[in-house]
Amino acid sequence: MPRFLNTSGTGTFEWHDHPRKLHYAILSHTWRALVDGGEQTHADISKLKTEVIRSMQTVPGFREGCEFARNAPFELFWIDEYCNDKTSSADLAEAISSMYERYRLSDICFFYLEDVRDGDVPQAKHSKFRASRWHTR
Repeated sequence: MPRFLNTSGTGTFEWHDHPRKLHYAILSHTWRALVDGGEQTHADISKLKTEVIRSMQTVPGFREGCEFARNAPFELFWIDEYCNDKTSSADLAEAISSMYERYRLSDICFFYLEDVRDGDVPQAKHSKFRASRWHTR
């Protein structure tokens, strides 16, 4: 059963049995390089949940992701690092086996590429988009 994040910004996870009946956005991304702290994980978000609900302050990227999806407008969104608990072998196995389906069923997929600047032209020969880490994930 897939886990989604509610875009209210409170860090609330929701489980839904039938994702094909949902309207949701996927936010695919590359975050910081490992030497700069790496990507946020489900565990990171879970640890912050109590603080998030109380203060509405989050680590960079999470609140912005909620706001972006909400303004698109979507009530739910899915990001693999946030919604999959990679410390759980069952969760990880389900995530791997259903990844393509999750993308296929989404209404839209937005990308945030930390290593590509605004204004980059993907069709350009020396585009940063062409060399983005996202392509090798």
